[in-house]
Amino acid sequence: MRSPSSRVARLPVLGIFALLAWSCDGPTPPMPASPLVIPPEPPATQSAPAPMPPAPVTAPPTEGPPRLPPDARVAEPETPARPALLRIAPGVFLMGSTAGQREHASDERLHRVELSRPFLLTVTEVTQGSWERLMGNNPSFFRACGPRCPVERVNWYEAVTFANTLSASEGRTACYATEGCTGVVGSGCGRATGRRNWCLGDYRCRAVQAVPGCTGYRLPTEAEWE
Repeated sequence: MRSPSSRVARLPVLGIFALLAWSCDGPTPPMPASPLVIPPEPPATQSAPAPMPPAPVTAPPTEGPPRLPPDARVAEPETPARPALLRIAPGVFLMGSTAGQREHASDERLHRVELSRPFLLTVTEVTQGSWERLMGNNPSFFRACGPRCPVERVNWYEAVTFANTLSASEGRTACYATEGCTGVVGSGCGRATGRRNWCLGDYRCRAVQAVPGCTGYRLPTEAEWE
């Protein structure tokens, strides 16, 4: 069991999800807020376009760890049951989008958000290999992609159950209390498993409540995910 100096939690997206954890290693100076800069659209011209340069030759994906930006700080290494954890410092950022940005929606108003404490976030989404090792099955449609690809066809209740199972495997307290759960975790699309690339499965819980003061993994908030 780990010391209480690093408390971990986790996060999801429907179908594909990642995890988050609190970092309790003392105060960190907040990052200064920076303005959102939208590059101007290039002016339209009537001249003939320049010839396209040849496409770069890229190496095929490997089974090694994901490439990280040079300033990324890995706080906890990868384990067979989860990806490595990055430390995210507290600070201020602009969340949402403006009307001039692509894919802007009416509920994405640009606003200032402050994260007051550091936390740990998985470097990648939860992988098929991690899910199968912990849960004993693989509901993914894209299984041929391999164990380092994201697990998919997982609903919110299954993501919560995975987080609790991972917490228990590391001797941490669960971050969710569930009641009245039915169905099979990781059931995917049932009989249509091989034919549909999305589904919600049949696993549901009547009630799910967050557990205050938990030391385990949880799903992140929208601001933490952003």
